[in-house]
Amino acid sequence: MGGQYYRIFTGALLHTNFIHLAVNCGTLFWVGRFLEKNIGIWKYLSFGIVCCFLAQLVFMSVYPNVSGSAGGSPLIFSYLGLISALQIFDAGFPRFRPGTWYGNWILIYAVAANIPLFSWMDSSALAIHFIAFATGFVMGSILAINIKGRIKE
Repeated sequence: MGGQYYRIFTGALLHTNFIHLAVNCGTLFWVGRFLEKNIGIWKYLSFGIVCCFLAQLVFMSVYPNVSGSAGGSPLIFSYLGLISALQIFDAGFPRFRPGTWYGNWILIYAVAANIPLFSWMDSSALAIHFIAFATGFVMGSILAINIKGRIKE
C-alpha cells in the first residue's frame, strides 16, 4: 500500500463501473431500510463502518499484493452477516422475509454477487465477500447475544 492506509477506509466508496455502483446502492437501500428500522440509524452506521474496516484489514493481510477491494460489497456482506446472526440469536428480531421487495433483492444480490460473470471478478472478490460476511456474522452474534431482545433502544 506504500503508506496509503486511507485505502482501508475508501475502498467501499470506489466502484469499477456504473452498474457496480447502481447495484450496490440498490442493495444498500433495501438492507438499510430493513436494518435501520430494526436497530436504529446509529447502530446501523457504526456496525457497518467497524465491520467494513475489519474486513478490509483481514482481506489485506490475506491478499497483501492486492491494494484493497473496490466497491460497497464488504459493507453489504457485513450487513448480511449481521442479519443472519440476528435471525439465529435474537428470537425477537423481525424475521427476514423472502417474497418481499427487500427480501428478494437481498437474496438475488447475495447469490449473483458471488457468480463470477464479470471479468473483473476473481478469487479476491469472492474472498472479500466471505470475509465481510464472516466479520458481520461474528460481530452480529456478539451484539445479539449481549443485548438479546433489547437491540432497538
